[in-house]
Amino acid sequence: MSRADWRRLRRFERKKEKGLIIEKPCNVGDPVWYIEDDRIVPSKVDVMMWTQSTIMDTPLFEIAGEGFSVLDEDFGRRVFLSEEKAREWLRAVECIGE
Repeated sequence: MSRADWRRLRRFERKKEKGLIIEKPCNVGDPVWYIEDDRIVPSKVDVMMWTQSTIMDTPLFEIAGEGFSVLDEDFGRRVFLSEEKAREWLRAVECIGE
């Protein structure tokens, strides 16, 4: 790696630490599956919104589509990029609940 590459990487890391760079779990238009009343429902991402609060240091990142709206921290708990992941999660939750 060149010195310029290292400098760019350092700048990127500093921006990420300050919350200026957000990693998206998906894109608008991506198919998703969400859990509703122990059912897996197919949908797609219609909206992605960033909200900055004066109270919180990090911005809130919301993902929404027909039938669902979640914060990015709930992505992978309630909304999934594949039906298989949604089924795995649902099975795991059902096993814990027994």
